[in-house]
Amino acid sequence: MDAVTYNKQQNYDAETIKRIQRTVGSSPDGKWGRRTIASIKEWQKSQGLTADGKIGPGTYDKFEALWAKDNVADEQAEALDDVAAGGEPREQDDDDDADLDKVSAIAVDEGFSYFDAAEDLGSGASGDAVAALQNDLFAFGFTDDGPSGKFDKNTVTAVEAFQKAALTGERIAKFARVRVAPSFIMGKAGVVDAATRAEIKRWKQEGYRHQKDDYAERRVRVAKLGGTIPASSRLLVEVPGSDGKPRKLHCLAAANLMALIAACKADIGVELAVQSGWRRHRWQSRKQYEETMIKKYGSVKEGAKWMAYSSPHETGLAVDFGTGGLEARSATAAKQKQTPAFKWLTENAYRFGFTPYKREPWHWEHPLSARAWTTGLSDWRLSDDD
Repeated sequence: MDAVTYNKQQNYDAETIKRIQRTVGSSPDGKWGRRTIASIKEWQKSQGLTADGKIGPGTYDKFEALWAKDNVADEQAEALDDVAAGGEPREQDDDDDADLDKVSAIAVDEGFSYFDAAEDLGSGASGDAVAALQNDLFAFGFTDDGPSGKFDKNTVTAVEAFQKAALTGERIAKFARVRVAPSFIMGKAGVVDAATRAEIKRWKQEGYRHQKDDYAERRVRVAKLGGTIPASSRLLVEVPGSDGKPRKLHCLAAANLMALIAACKADIGVELAVQSGWRRHRWQSRKQYEETMIKKYGSVKEGAKWMAYSSPHETGLAVDFGTGGLEARSATAAKQKQTPAFKWLTENAYRFGFTPYKREPWHWEHPLSARAWTTGLSDWRLSDDD
């Protein structure tokens, strides 16, 4: 019996399937699919289990043991910084994203395939190739939308922006702004024709990105990614903490963070470290959150001004620095903006994929496409064999 059929017969509910998917690093859509099974097999292998993709008693017991650890307070985990030192909340001071309950995750694993269309794509097209294209456009820096698989107006706009940038020689590559000789020949704006497909492949092969301004916000949106990362996820790795204890980040963000830390130390002699990285989701349910907001602030609407339901930290793609004069503290924000560390970050963080939250000089985010965030694999790949 194949793994999909076997798992369906176990009658796991959608929430359990999603938790399994998040643990193994697959798209949390609550459905059994080929990429979910592949991720389960990889996870089983890493745990010394039979890598058959089936969630039998042995594998499920292993999951439950990990989930039990998730529910125990982590001594190294930072408390949410949406409550001020004096005990009173600070309005939107934690840069939190809202409306996690409105998540509409991709319901097909094909959304994480690689873009390799053989035919032109334009407005009205749909399917796997469009979803893969949208992931690439996000990675290149031309859209903030998640991959819907539908070639809509926003996708047309993103393609046009990519084509326009391709006509110039300005790129970001290997942690630096570079100028290259453009070879792209424009066809029809907003249509992914042969020339545009070839240019997309070139950008992936060369590792090109685009960002107009060095110091520009590009927020991580929890809802658009489709969820948060549990403590047991294989996608979380350790990074240096400001108190000597390690913190956790998504593996792709962590790799670029280490390069950023090394560059900052080499340039200005300041060794940055993380005060707060990944954090577990605070609320057990939307209902608990709303009841708390009503109790503390009189209404959900008023409470949301002070304390949001979800945070980019929960994705493993946000850091609060705690060295070099930086700290997660609003009272010293103005002073922090005068430090050499902050000045260096405003001029250089973009090179490593980090963008600011301008209200908080200590807080920086590393946006990833839904594909990269879910799989832990770089977007600058042409196939699973790369």
